[in-house]
Amino acid sequence: MEPIRDGDVDISGAARLLADPARARMLTVLTDGRAQPAGELARAAGVTAATASEHLGKLAEQGWLAVERVGRHRYYRISLPEVVQVIEAMAVISPIEPVKSLRGSRTHRDLRLARTCYDHLAGAVGVALFDGLCDASLLDIVDGHWTAAERAHPLLDELAIAPTDLHRFGRRPPARTCLDWSERRYHLAGGLGALLLTRMLDAGWCAHAATPRAITVTTSGWAALHRTLGIDRETVTTGRPEAESA
Repeated sequence: MEPIRDGDVDISGAARLLADPARARMLTVLTDGRAQPAGELARAAGVTAATASEHLGKLAEQGWLAVERVGRHRYYRISLPEVVQVIEAMAVISPIEPVKSLRGSRTHRDLRLARTCYDHLAGAVGVALFDGLCDASLLDIVDGHWTAAERAHPLLDELAIAPTDLHRFGRRPPARTCLDWSERRYHLAGGLGALLLTRMLDAGWCAHAATPRAITVTTSGWAALHRTLGIDRETVTTGRPEAESA
């Protein structure tokens, strides 16, 4: 008997899940990798709790979301990094919504400056970090792929990242490029991208902002980025109001 072979992929099915504005908004909120309660996602999407529950159920059924119960509450997070990659890729080719309020303008500014892209740093700061790592020869192209170089550097020393850490990402690539939707240039993803953001948060170089997904670079963080990689705050924030410093 001939073995049963899988058919073609149903791209339209995935597209339909993203086509609903409420689902798209909830997924976008979750792209920072953190779990959020259903009520918060409902508010972000501007829908009722019942409608949000229905949308979240469909996304969980397809394996896009993981659900965790804490008491009477359900917390949702994106379970597949590929979902974030698709959202970011679609953001690159999507029209920008007009800003209609002071709050919307601030949110747009904060996200363009620095934000999480799942578990790594994106926005103008993320792009500057990627460029700085390349200029410092900490990232090299090998056979068309980005590979983290194993050598000492003040940035790695200050963040307590050892060259051996670059072998501990399992099957995940140490470094890969991710096209930034707001800058239209690359920022750093992969294991090293995630590790750098984690250590920068731990070291107090940056912090999660009040705006969902936004990252605030602290005064000490700007000083550290300039000291280790030559990243200049004024250059990064040129053309945009500067982020508030913690």
